[in-house]
Amino acid sequence: MDIVEVSLNMAELQNHTFEYEGETFVKFNVAKLKEPDQYGKTHTVYVSVKEPDSVES
Repeated sequence: MDIVEVSLNMAELQNHTFEYEGETFVKFNVAKLKEPDQYGKTHTVYVSVKEPDSVES
């Protein structure tokens, strides 16, 4: 079993929360890098950005 450890800055993460059915969520993706980065990390995390609802005129 491969385990990927993820550390996220909670202050920054607050900017990416969204509400669904009365609960607060953050959605993110973990992606494997083609090769390890300069620190030897093999994966990266992308926060899914919820687009603001468009306002129709």
